[in-house]
Amino acid sequence: MWNDDQQTQIRARLLDEGSDDLIRFMHQKNLHADLSDTAPQAIRSAIDLGWIDEASDSLTPMGHMAADSCREYSFWLERGKALPFEGVAQHLTASYFADRTVMEIGPGMGANLLSLSAAGSQVLGVEPVEAYAVMGRIFAEREGLPSMDIRIGQAEALPFEDNELDTVLCVTAHQYFDIHRALSEIARVLRPGGELIIVGATFWSFCTNNVGFLFDNMGQAKAYILTVLNTSSYTISGQRIIPARNGAQSTTRPIYPGPKAMHRWMRAAGLRECSPDTSVGVETCFHYARA
Repeated sequence: MWNDDQQTQIRARLLDEGSDDLIRFMHQKNLHADLSDTAPQAIRSAIDLGWIDEASDSLTPMGHMAADSCREYSFWLERGKALPFEGVAQHLTASYFADRTVMEIGPGMGANLLSLSAAGSQVLGVEPVEAYAVMGRIFAEREGLPSMDIRIGQAEALPFEDNELDTVLCVTAHQYFDIHRALSEIARVLRPGGELIIVGATFWSFCTNNVGFLFDNMGQAKAYILTVLNTSSYTISGQRIIPARNGAQSTTRPIYPGPKAMHRWMRAAGLRECSPDTSVGVETCFHYARA
């Protein structure tokens, strides 16, 4: 992780006059896009920050995280600083969350939190990767918004008191959790009547939208099959049959339970359904509240 001096340098580069070029370069680097029109100073800044290995011209480990953050920030700007699901349903608008304390699990650099903060919500986050939290705070400063309280932690052990939160938001992140433990924690930290909104893919949408991986290459086919096996075993037994190598849940071992399983588990955690499932593109929104 970046030390204090490195964070100070990153903040300075992302707030100075050449920051637009740096962010654009890192965004394009993340997408493997054409870099022929990149400003030389942007490349120099990325090298100086340790995000690009000068010898290989490739992203460093921390550069990958910076590039991820710049990509998400750029996409947020491109959609007019709105939530990615803005207006799909009444409970999927920034105004719905105004004047509430909203905590997002797995916010990354916090693009959703930026939208909610601008709409008047008090925003919090729990993110396992500290680099994303650092980038998010700098982007909030860049936008003239209050610094975001993104705490380092896991969905299975939320760093909040009982009955503390009005709303918990989870967007395209629940697939990496131990969902049973996470739902129990969410129910614990929500006040009575507090709401949970989960937006993410389900088993059928994952299978139909990614079946091409079986014919892409060996690595993609293996990942697809592992996800199907792990989703099936977790749905039946509550355990991934093939866990991550380090014994923890990770982005290499996602699961995509079907709607019936998700509803059953949320009810078992002491939550009640508020709205019917809503389609958000190829994903599904589950809207529940603490009973």
